[in-house]
Amino acid sequence: MGRKRRYSPKEFKQAVEKYFRSITFIRTIRDEYNKPLLDVDGNEIKLLEYASPPSLGELRRAIGISADTWSEYAKLDGYRETCADARERVECWLERELVSRQKGVEGIKFNLANNYGWNSESRREIKLQKDAVSETRPLSIEEKLAIIADAADSMCGVRTASGADNDEK
Repeated sequence: MGRKRRYSPKEFKQAVEKYFRSITFIRTIRDEYNKPLLDVDGNEIKLLEYASPPSLGELRRAIGISADTWSEYAKLDGYRETCADARERVECWLERELVSRQKGVEGIKFNLANNYGWNSESRREIKLQKDAVSETRPLSIEEKLAIIADAADSMCGVRTASGADNDEK
């Protein structure tokens, strides 16, 4: 039998919520005359803010568990949902910071790419058939462009400059 867990699922959820409440405040958005701005339904627009950046590391320290214990909890029924929710809250904050900051986003990009599976580069790889490339001589730029155009046509079904149309069957 394994050792007793520090938190029951309910206590764990409460501890995680306590961490987020301890760094959270709500700010009403106001205009230049200090009047609250209203949404389309007539409600005051309120913005959830953090007094300090939320992070899973700080959360773990605040509730007194190690990264290994967090990983174990993330696999267990009753705990998994709380871990996923906390992770998503931190990711949402990082995403908001990424789009709202004017500078200093490299660390956020690194964090999102390495800890949240974001791909920081938008690229498409085209795989060519082996017989499409000559192994005996380098291809000219025109030949390379033709191979890429053919690959793009087959992926997108678009009409090329040569008049070929992959949409028609």
